Amino acid sequence: MQDKELYQTILGLSTPWQVENVELDVIQGEIRVSVEHPRSVKFGCPECACSLPCFDHGEERRWRHLNSCQFKTIRCTPGWVLLGPSIVLLGPSIHACRPILFLLDF
Repeated sequence: MQDKELYQTILGLSTPWQVENVELDVIQGEIRVSVEHPRSVKFGCPECACSLPCFDHGEERRWRHLNSCQFKTIRCTPGWVLLGPSIVLLGPSIHACRPILFLLDF
């Protein structure tokens, strides 16, 4: 098992989230795990569940995780994801999915 697969399992990440990079900083005593999603992934609209493309991200956020041996483990992810817009036909009516801001806090 490689470092990315190891931290994917340790953090309990599921699709579409995946570990992109694992960086060991011996001087700081940290392991930084970068978590991202593939560019082509689409997220569901919370109002109608239609698939919306992601087209922007916020500044990176850092969360402290349980230590890995003597090193602090820091999870780094985008702070938010901006989705949409799109227009979806729902039966006899039209629902316009406006741009949606998802705060990522997992």
